[in-house]
Parts: sequence; C-alpha cells; structure tokens
Amino acid sequence: MGQANHHNGPLNSRREFARSLTRAQSTPLIAQRSTDASSREVSMGTKRFSVVLCFLAILSCSTAWAGEGLDASSSPVDSVLSSGVVSAVRSVPEIAVIKPWIHPSMPQQIREKLDVAFEIAVQRINDVPECAGLFSQLDADALETLKTGLYFPANVARETSVCSRSFAQTYVGEPPTWICRRITSYSDEQAAMVVIHEALHHAGLPERPHDKKAMTSGQINDMVREACGL
Repeated sequence: MGQANHHNGPLNSRREFARSLTRAQSTPLIAQRSTDASSREVSMGTKRFSVVLCFLAILSCSTAWAGEGLDASSSPVDSVLSSGVVSAVRSVPEIAVIKPWIHPSMPQQIREKLDVAFEIAVQRINDVPECAGLFSQLDADALETLKTGLYFPANVARETSVCSRSFAQTYVGEPPTWICRRITSYSDEQAAMVVIHEALHHAGLPERPHDKKAMTSGQINDMVREACGL
C-alpha cells in the first residue's frame, strides 16, 4: 500500500498537470467562440436596426409626400387614376338630353311617333348648324324652344277643321302645339320636320294666310327639309 501510494503520487500529479494544461488551452478557445458568437449577434442586430431605420425613413418620406402633394385619404395611384378619369370625362362634349312634354291624354300611337320625331329633331339641331340657324334668325335658341314646347292631342273640333289640311297647329309665339292623328301616317323624318316647323312658330315665325308677307306652310316645310336634311 505504501509503495502504491509512492508511485501514484507522481502519476496523479502528472494527470492533474495534464488536466490543468487542457483547461488552460481550452478556455481561450471557448472564450473566443463566445466572443465570435456575440460579435455575430451584434452585427446581425446592427444590420436589422439599419434595415428598420431605412424602412422608417422611406415610409416617412412617402407619408410626407402624400400629405403635402395629395389628399391624405387617397394613394398617389388613386389620385392619378381619378384625375385621368375626370380629364377624360371633361374632354367629352356634353350633349343635353331633352325630352318632350306630352299631355297624359295623348293617344299612345301618337305619343310614340312624337317621341321618335322629337329625338330626331334634337339630333339634327345639334349636328347641323343650318338647322339651328333657323331659330337664330328669330333670335331664339333652338333647343330651348323645343324644351319649352307643350304637346296636346287635337280635340274633335281641330280634327275636323285644322287637321284636315295640317298635321299640327301652333299659335305664333306660343308654346302649346296640338298634334293631329294623321301625323302617324308620316315617316319619323317627316314627323321630325313637323316638330321643327311648329317649334319655329313657337319661336315667332309667322305663316300665311294670317300674315300676308310670311311664307306658306309648304314653303316653311321646304325650308326645314333643306336646312335640317329631312
């Protein structure tokens, strides 16, 4: 036992020395690995922080631009698109939609013919300057004259008198026009000629025989056909 202790002393000392040397060599390596790991974490954290700062800077600039140059409630794309649509709409010529005032007692067949004829009359006045010029010569606006006209069905007395030689009757300078049943035998273009003819009387155009110096009904019809292409 004593000999064993004697020989084991140096052996244990050498083992302890080896362990110490191993710890001494491994400690710096562990510390270095720890330091490297920390450095990488710091580097990655710095990069993330830099990315966040860049994003916030871009967002701030975008918000400032939107707030100063555009409505804050809309995006730049929405604003550009909406302005483009508005410009396109504004570039389209505005054409007034005018519908005739027709008395409720007007027979359906006459009403339908009058609706179509009125639409053609408005279209010719809009498209043909010479047609609108017939009203300008009377110091009247063609569309305004048509819009303020009033259409009534001819009563029995008119049907047996005026309507035997005419398709409608209008007193000079007055808005009411009495439409005869026989207008349904006319084509749509011929009925449009009647609408413009009567509207000219509404605007102040006289007619013979009431005015001996005025044109006859036939002459007025010829004038309307030529000027309006009907």
